[in-house]
Amino acid sequence: MNPSQMQDHAAAEGVVRHDRLWLYLLFALLATAGFFYINIMSAIVDGLITALGFANAEAGLVGSANIYGASVGSLCAVFIVRHVRWRPALLALFLLMISIDLASTLIHAPGLLAAVRGVHGVIAGMSVGIVAGEAEEEQCREEDAEAEARSHVLRARSHESQSAWRTYRVGLGPGF
Repeated sequence: MNPSQMQDHAAAEGVVRHDRLWLYLLFALLATAGFFYINIMSAIVDGLITALGFANAEAGLVGSANIYGASVGSLCAVFIVRHVRWRPALLALFLLMISIDLASTLIHAPGLLAAVRGVHGVIAGMSVGIVAGEAEEEQCREEDAEAEARSHVLRARSHESQSAWRTYRVGLGPGF
């Protein structure tokens, strides 16, 4: 690989990374969603108690169902992340989460709301798990591409040094 080709390859790598910036931003948003949700859980529980008149235990059950569901969903994602195409899967999960969020506003029974929020948690946990798995895969692909680029450079340098040595040997005459 000559220097011109190496510069072209490096420029192409930069373009690929720049094009993936939106992907990393999406990954960051989805990966931190669980942390944000846990932080506002106390406000959600308080809202269930004050607005819907749930007992403390009932409101806590709804919140716990959602969080435990997210744990189950993350665990499920470990087993499915390699077998699904991540973009359509995340879109479907995102649309399901929005639908369940909207449906949750119509439910006033604590037991039913806990079940629905548990399902929502499973879906949310799966989406976070898929994002984490895809982010790891993306990092591995980038590391493989960088290793391949380094390998090309090393082979080019080795070829250049071998050519220089052959030239040197030929110039010395017979016996060398």
